[in-house]
Amino acid sequence: MSANDITPHAAGPRVDEDFEALQGMTQHVRVSQHDAVLLIEMVQEKNRNAMTADMKAALSEAFAQASQPEIRSVVITGSGKAFCAGGDIKAMQEPQSQEATEATMRRINETLVLPLYELPKPTIAAVNGVAAGAGVGIALACDFRVVSDEAEFVFAFNRLGLVPDFGLSFTLPRLVGAARAKELAFVKGRLTAKDAERWGLVTELNSPDVVLERAMELAALLASGPTVALGLTKRMLDRGPGLGIHEALENEALSQSAAVVTRDHEVAREAFLQRGGTPSFEGR
Repeated sequence: MSANDITPHAAGPRVDEDFEALQGMTQHVRVSQHDAVLLIEMVQEKNRNAMTADMKAALSEAFAQASQPEIRSVVITGSGKAFCAGGDIKAMQEPQSQEATEATMRRINETLVLPLYELPKPTIAAVNGVAAGAGVGIALACDFRVVSDEAEFVFAFNRLGLVPDFGLSFTLPRLVGAARAKELAFVKGRLTAKDAERWGLVTELNSPDVVLERAMELAALLASGPTVALGLTKRMLDRGPGLGIHEALENEALSQSAAVVTRDHEVAREAFLQRGGTPSFEGR
């Protein structure tokens, strides 16, 4: 997608002084609502927004806030020059047992990865700088990625004798194919922003100074759409590759039957019958 493919929503937010007051902030994550868009910012610049235990807890709370009905799209970004530098190095200094690691990973999956991936509304990663390890996992769990042309995607698990986590075993091969996913995980380990765009990981590439603004414009555009139908479509497309044709068609039937009774469909149908009317979706 090019920059020209995103048309700013006339009544939507901009990244400037017109934004509403911040809705919540900890020393790890800042959360603010701009009309129907929720902006989640990782704010641990001193360690390039590394995924500490406190950061994970704060993100979990932010993702819970994102599930509220008044939120119709979500943007996730990092403060400073990094999106998220991956795992916390300090936490690696003490070895963990197999049992403790398994429990930790299951807790991360249940409180972070699944709530983000399954959020029934559009999500956008504004990748303003390096995304490494868990940071790549967060970015790829989003529906769209607006990326700085100075960013990098770093897959460093094999250098640590570890395996990809934060959902990457699921999201990465679906985006780039199994062969290239193995190339990244086993050999290459790093993609420049331009390579990531060529491999299909990037929705839009921009200069660093406009990444967040472009992400917010896309979020505002999506937030003005038929939220229920978008959520149903997201679920259908995410599940589709793992279904047979009969299951996919049944999923379509169930989803369409849910969409047809929404207020948004009613508004759109009335606008269509008026021959040229523009629907104003309410997100319900």
